[in-house]
Amino acid sequence: MSRSVFIVGAGAVGGSIGRALAARGIRIAGVHCRSSDHASEGAAAIGAPAFSGELPREIRDAETVLVAVPDTAIEQVAGDAVEAAVVSAEQVWLHCAGGLSAEALAPLAGRVRGTGTLHPAMAFPRGRVTDIPPGVGFAVDGDPAAIEAANELVDALEGIPVRVGPERRAAYHAATVLASNYLVALLAEARAALTATGLSDREAERLLASLGSSALAAVSEIGIDSALTGPIERGDATTVEHHLEALAASPDAQSLYRELGRATLRVARDDLSEDQVDALSRILDPDADD
Repeated sequence: MSRSVFIVGAGAVGGSIGRALAARGIRIAGVHCRSSDHASEGAAAIGAPAFSGELPREIRDAETVLVAVPDTAIEQVAGDAVEAAVVSAEQVWLHCAGGLSAEALAPLAGRVRGTGTLHPAMAFPRGRVTDIPPGVGFAVDGDPAAIEAANELVDALEGIPVRVGPERRAAYHAATVLASNYLVALLAEARAALTATGLSDREAERLLASLGSSALAAVSEIGIDSALTGPIERGDATTVEHHLEALAASPDAQSLYRELGRATLRVARDDLSEDQVDALSRILDPDADD
């Protein structure tokens, strides 16, 4: 087990992972951020020493360094660490970017024991530290030493490591955006449809949060294909038609409903009759060629 971790980046991801690791007995040797205020806030949330400005020498004392900065800054951090001579040949460095491979830490090649990735498949809203519950998936990759260190950290967090190699990183990251960022955007569209009828934002959000949470709970319990419910899953073309009529005043929302309806039909079609599929297809894509 990694006996100590230094975290470069005191934002939502670094702060959340750091606090979760500390709560599970991993010593956080320090937290660094360019801004002293951000460093202090992040370190306070974790209960670790704060460092700001130039990268501190204390980084050398950690067995694992976790780089949780914006994607575009990862390589710069690695280069700065080499230039400042704060790296050790016994260390493993991991970054938390979803779409980048271990190559983002290339300046460290030959200077540390290993480089790799540790990306939590979880949403971390900006400006807050988020609890990391057991069972979260982590995309890990890198050389053998990095994968070993990443798996140890995931094990400490009671998570699930999934190997996602360089050739899969872009597709993996795009999928996470669909499942997380776009889910929030979809809920915003659903909220707008409800507030247009006179409900308040809060009332709409309560309804949508409970419904969305129940759908995700079903996915977790029985899988995506079995969790599908609703009019398309039932082959109810009439209800779908009524929904599109109700959204006619909002062309963007109606267009989104059609597009997602076609995606839903692809999931449901094996359990529907040919007539049901044809009827739904005509309603969801009226401009399609016969």
